[in-house]
This record gives sequence, structure tokens and C-alpha cells, in this order.
Amino acid sequence: MNFNEELTAYRRRKGLSIEQAAERVHLSALAYKDREEDRETVKFPERLGLLMGLGMDYEQAAGIASEPALHHASELEQYMKKAVEDPFVREDDDAFILIDRDHESEYTILKSRVESAEDILGWIDQLTEKMWVHPEHIRVFLRLASLYLKITIHPI
Repeated sequence: MNFNEELTAYRRRKGLSIEQAAERVHLSALAYKDREEDRETVKFPERLGLLMGLGMDYEQAAGIASEPALHHASELEQYMKKAVEDPFVREDDDAFILIDRDHESEYTILKSRVESAEDILGWIDQLTEKMWVHPEHIRVFLRLASLYLKITIHPI
């Protein structure tokens, strides 16, 4: 089992809901769920903290937390499906809506305020100052705003 599966299995063995587990480790339910579903990069210190926060002893938690994350094709397919079902950024007719997964709220950028490449860069600069913004927010917003303005982003 990879870390995310171990975390989910341990939470279930403890009889905790996602909301209860999130409260124990001081995260919102969405932020905790992202960690169980491998939508958030979780490094060793946080892995250890999550497992111990749920009540696992140090030795067992350290052994699980140090395991490298495995990414097989089926895991990538599940990730892509999840990104469509539960996005970091949504687009509607008038706006781009970024989902603040830590606080379960939304941040709206009106399309009327995104009229050029310079505007996109200005919004990205603004977003990078927000503690809750994840690289996935920036990546998806950049792609959606570029498509909206019909700007081609050339890969490096």
C-alpha cells in the first residue's frame, strides 16, 4: 500500500470520518481529503504528523511515512478523473472560481478583469501571495485564462 492508502486505512480502523480526522490534525475536511486522495504533495514531516495526529505510534508512523509514493498508470487515471469531479478551479460564463480547499470557500476572478496576458500575470502574482493557493490553482487558472484569451502557451 502507498502512503495515501495507509492513511485512509488507518483512519477507517480508528473509526473516524474524514471530518473527525481533519479536526484531529487541524485541517479542513477538503484539505484532509486531498491528502488521502494524493491530490496534495505530502512530504515526510507532514506524513508523520498526519499519522501520529490520528493516534499512530512513532515507530509505525515513521515506517509508513518514509515509503516513497508510487504512481502507476491506474493511479494517474484516478487522479485525472478526480480533477474533473472535484476541481481546484472552475470556470463559468463570467468568472474563474478558485476553490480554497483549506477553508472550503471560493475566490472569484471576473473574466472582465482578465483581458490580456499582462492581466493573467498580475492575477498569478496576486494569487501567489495567498497562503491557501496550491501550485495546481496557478496551473489550472493559467491554462483556463490562456484558453479564454486564445493565448498559446509554448512548453519549454
